[in-house]
Amino acid sequence: MEADVIIIGAGAAGLRAAGILAADGLSVTVVEKDPQIGGRQKTRLIDGFVVDEGFHVFNPQYPEAEKALDYAALDLHYYDTGACFRVPGKKQGQPPRLVSLASPLHHPQRLTSLFSSGLVDPPSVAACIKWFDPQLASTRTYSFPTGNPDCTLEEGLDKAGLTGPMRRVFDTFFSALFTDWSAQTSNEFARVMGWLFLAGRAAIPGRGIAAIPAYLACQATSAGAQVLTGTEVVAVNRDETTPSVTLADGRTMTAKVVVVACDPDGAAGLMGTTPVPMNGLSTWWFAVDGQPHPSKQPMIDTTRSGPLSSTVVMSNINPALAPPGTSLIQATAAWGRSTDPAEVAEHEVRRHVADILGVDTRGWDLLARDDLPHALVFQQPGRPARTPTVDGGVSVCGDWCHSASFNGALLSAEQTAAAVVDHIFGRAR
Repeated sequence: MEADVIIIGAGAAGLRAAGILAADGLSVTVVEKDPQIGGRQKTRLIDGFVVDEGFHVFNPQYPEAEKALDYAALDLHYYDTGACFRVPGKKQGQPPRLVSLASPLHHPQRLTSLFSSGLVDPPSVAACIKWFDPQLASTRTYSFPTGNPDCTLEEGLDKAGLTGPMRRVFDTFFSALFTDWSAQTSNEFARVMGWLFLAGRAAIPGRGIAAIPAYLACQATSAGAQVLTGTEVVAVNRDETTPSVTLADGRTMTAKVVVVACDPDGAAGLMGTTPVPMNGLSTWWFAVDGQPHPSKQPMIDTTRSGPLSSTVVMSNINPALAPPGTSLIQATAAWGRSTDPAEVAEHEVRRHVADILGVDTRGWDLLARDDLPHALVFQQPGRPARTPTVDGGVSVCGDWCHSASFNGALLSAEQTAAAVVDHIFGRAR
């Protein structure tokens, strides 16, 4: 027997579960088919720029992240609260304008400017209050599923009576957050995430998003776990006492429990189940001399006059992401559950960024383009969180088992680890 527990997948969920189980005294081996850990959280160094694979936002308000991570060690750099929205001109014939909306929980003094923006009127305020759950407002914690009846985000906003400019703000903000233009995401999940972003401040680690799985891997190996990269599992063999995995090179590894913690498609292939739907995105990364715009907020175009769901000058948030005197800009297009990335030409992206920032982008250098069909789990309305079990010596964990967020991945890992410990030792954690 190679280990008490074999975990397939070295993403956030697999590494967190490994750390918990190893700290409980179990021998743990994590096997990852890619040459590097991280799952969907990867970072590259390109011409001196620190470039994530796809666009990532980390919310330090997540309670499971607060338990699992050391924010000082991650060297978090924070966005300004809220977002900057490109909206139509106040009067007919006027060009679109940028309006910065800050969280009223952090900046109540800016409520006056919110009402003078032309985006807010008494009916839209009433609709926003109706849509947001007052209980969520009082606790400001991550509690999902909420136990409330669910529907799509589109239906939830319709029921609340939200229309006009603020409806466009909500629609485009959540389409950027969930990479879902269709607004078919769970309304209850959107309300929870909305409150978390109002209450917290989005951030990025100083060395890119890959610093998060690197920290979790360090915690796991320090507790005694072993992490094997470049090791692909092609089959999971159930057995109540000695389940095993078959590797691509023909070897077999046995354990007391096997935990499948890879991506939804990979897990479905190993488990013989239907994969959970995923939302896709494309991100373009640009380098430019100087600073094209000073904002430290995501910039979102409510006029939808181009392919992008958001753009951010990332080096405004953390200057170390770019060489001195230069800026790093991401531009992301959401394409939901399409099977292929949107056929978006680079010149369309440059034109849309130019419209949003009000600058000439023709001389910018394209560092990378990432087309990610499985960037984020689609949180379907009413889909229950999976109760962790060990069946035939096999268990599963990941954000797709609980909820479509980093917090969901960590919470699933913790709950699965508890089920594994109970299975092996016959006791509850």
